[in-house]
Amino acid sequence: MVPEGHSLLEIAIPLTLADLAAYPLITYDVGFTGCGHIGDAFKTAGMTPDIVPATMDSDVVQQYVSLGSGVILVASMATEQSSQNYLRLIEVSHLLASNVTRLAIRRDTYLRSYTSDFILQFAPQLKRADIIEALQAEPHSNSGGLHKSEYEERVLKIS
Repeated sequence: MVPEGHSLLEIAIPLTLADLAAYPLITYDVGFTGCGHIGDAFKTAGMTPDIVPATMDSDVVQQYVSLGSGVILVASMATEQSSQNYLRLIEVSHLLASNVTRLAIRRDTYLRSYTSDFILQFAPQLKRADIIEALQAEPHSNSGGLHKSEYEERVLKIS
């Protein structure tokens, strides 16, 4: 995301890593999700961008950008809830590896309704029955857990 009127908005799409590297890149704190993919993409391209880790809060990062501190690189889900009407989204997913988020639930615990509600909001393609079925699946005898293929068949891999 960039502030309205930013020069990156004038560059022909799709943007390149070199286009982005010309500006300070503001992103989540280094230990937070996705930051490693950003560094890896530039390293693979032989570039060393000015990456400024700011915080774990997307609203704070967006505020930095609105003040002209750089270009923000955040997950698309963070931009869906943005209240910053003066920031413009530029698609760069073709430049970075995707992040995969996984949710883990212990089999031997009661799944409270607010937990399943959270899962269903996070992964609307699932049904409550999918979650219950996965929780009731027999673990593999050797590993104590589901084989990867069984896990994926139960649609709990969320990407």
